[in-house]
Amino acid sequence: LGMTHSSLFSQMVWPGDINNNGRVTGIDLLYLATQFGSLGPDRPNATTEWTPQEMGQSWNNTLPGILIDVAYADANGNGYIFQDDIDDGISANFNKTHGTEIPDVFPPLGQEGVDSPIIVSSPVAEAGLGGHLEFELSLGSEAFPIQNFYGLNFKLLYDPELVDGGLTFEKNQGWWVDPTSVRSRYLVKDNPDEGILEITIVKVNHITSEGYGPLGKIVFDLTDNNNLVLPLSLDIEFMDVIMTNGSMQHTPLYPVGASLMITSNQTTYACPDVVAPVCGDNGITYLNSCYAEAAGVDNYTEGVCFSDCIDPNLINPYADCGDEYNPVCGCNGVTYIN
Repeated sequence: LGMTHSSLFSQMVWPGDINNNGRVTGIDLLYLATQFGSLGPDRPNATTEWTPQEMGQSWNNTLPGILIDVAYADANGNGYIFQDDIDDGISANFNKTHGTEIPDVFPPLGQEGVDSPIIVSSPVAEAGLGGHLEFELSLGSEAFPIQNFYGLNFKLLYDPELVDGGLTFEKNQGWWVDPTSVRSRYLVKDNPDEGILEITIVKVNHITSEGYGPLGKIVFDLTDNNNLVLPLSLDIEFMDVIMTNGSMQHTPLYPVGASLMITSNQTTYACPDVVAPVCGDNGITYLNSCYAEAAGVDNYTEGVCFSDCIDPNLINPYADCGDEYNPVCGCNGVTYIN
């Protein structure tokens, strides 16, 4: 990160403040991930309560890029840097402060056509009050794939008056940064009052990843406040973006946010006509997942619903069947629009 924190809080550990800068954030997880699985001396009288504690014996190593003892990454003080340090240290004490905070320094944002992108995109053309929305979060592209990925931290800014209950993140199963999902961790913290969602994604096996593609979905509900004067624009923008390798050296990313217009009480989905049928939990087959979600069906499985199939030999290829979408499954495994 290009930071050298002073020894202002030297030898006193605040559990979760791994880089000892006075505030617990997702950046602390970036540092912890570089030491995941490490062993060292226990901290005397250790606790994860938000209180200063003597560091005790040094681990004889420092965190990459800063002069902070690795002992600070052992949030619970048991001599083993592992999942408990994330859960009970960073997550439990997230955004807590002590002393005089030394703000993290973030690199400049990347440039379009030069650096790998980080993108929030939506299948929604227009949205209505009370609508349920899922925006895709992706990292890298075919033209600009990601190299040497070990950690990622960023914030998404949004108007809290237009969102009901804030934003959250749902990772894809088998995401490309770690198809096994056992060699990575992620931390999601939302501040719905200020409209800030902070996401941190890290590897924990000391091996970087290369690739590109979707990471997951940004999920939220629009407010149903009928007193709003429409149309309104909901903008989701990136802030404080940093991607690091295993040595905490950063690579710039080009952020691409999303906007949508709130224009009525109806949500209009611009769904593709791709035949990838899913079966909703209501027993109805939809052309693809977008059509299912547009119908308010969030729980579905791949493939058509089990039912009596239609004999394709009985289909009149010259019939004028109209464009009504009411899919049926042929006995030949092909899904027909009606």
